[in-house]
Amino acid sequence: MSHRIAKNWLRDAGRGCLVQVLAGLIVIPILGLFLFYPLYLANQSHDPRAFLWVGISAAIGIGLLIGSALAIGLFIRRRQVRLIDAAMEPLGLSGQNYLRGRQYHGNWSGRSLDIYYSRGPSLEIYVSAPTATRVSFRNASRTGSRIASWMGQEQISTGDQLLDSALLIHAADAEWTRQLVAQPGIATFLMDSLQPIDGYELRNLQIQPDALRLHWRRFTLQRLQPATMPVLLEGLLRLATAIARLPAPGQQLQSTASELWLQRDRSRLHRIQTRILAGLSALLILLVIAILLLIHLAFQAS
Repeated sequence: MSHRIAKNWLRDAGRGCLVQVLAGLIVIPILGLFLFYPLYLANQSHDPRAFLWVGISAAIGIGLLIGSALAIGLFIRRRQVRLIDAAMEPLGLSGQNYLRGRQYHGNWSGRSLDIYYSRGPSLEIYVSAPTATRVSFRNASRTGSRIASWMGQEQISTGDQLLDSALLIHAADAEWTRQLVAQPGIATFLMDSLQPIDGYELRNLQIQPDALRLHWRRFTLQRLQPATMPVLLEGLLRLATAIARLPAPGQQLQSTASELWLQRDRSRLHRIQTRILAGLSALLILLVIAILLLIHLAFQAS
C-alpha cells in the first residue's frame, strides 16, 4: 500500500512539474515581449510618453496571460466533461455545470438520483433512501482513524472480521448497523465499492437520514467508464432495499438543511461563483485603466 501511495505521489508531483514548465514556456516569453523589452526601449528613449506605451504593452501582455490560462482551462474542462458525460449516458442523465464540475439529477429505479463531479477528481452519488440514521463507512487508514478520534467518533465492530479490518465504521446506532451488514450481499458490496484500486484513492459511504452518499476522491478519471455507473447504482439500490427491510433505528435522526441543500441542487453555488469572477474581472480591467491614466497624467505634468 505504501509503495502504491509513493508511486502515485511521484506521478502527481511529476504532473505538477510538467504543468509548471509549460506555464513557464508561456509566461516568460509574454513577459519578455510585452513588459521587459518595452521597458528596455523606454529607458533608451528620451520621449516622456514612452512609459505610457510600456503600460499599454503590459496591459496587452496581462490580457494574453489571462486569455491563455482561460483557453487551457477550457480545453481541459471540455475533455473532462466529455468523459464524465459519456459515463452518465447509460443512466439517461444530462449534465449541468456547477462550480468546477458537473451535476446530474434524475431517477433510477424509482429513487431520486443526484450526482456531482468536481475537480480532484471527486465523485459524489446520492440515492434517496429514508433511513433516519447516520452511518459512515470508509477504507481503513491511520489518517482516517486519527480524524475520527479527533471528532469524537468511536469505531464500531460489526462482528465480521474481514469487514472490520478493511473499513472504518462509525454509526449513531451500532446495533442497527450490525443488522444491516449482516444482510446478504451487503458486506460484499461495501468491500467492493470502498476498497480503492489505487492506494492514493479515498472512498467513503455515508448513510444519511434521507439518502445514501457514495464519495470517491483522487481516482483516475479514465476508470469512470459507461459500465461503471450502473454497477455502482445497483449496489446502492440493494443497500437501500436492505435498509427498508430493517426495523427503524432506535434513535430517529433528521437531515440538516446543509445536507439537503448539498444533495439536491448546487446551482446557486455556480451562480455565486460566476458573479464573483465577473466582479474580479471588472476590477482588474478598471485597475489596468487606472494605472494607464495615472501614467498618462504623470507624463503630461512633466
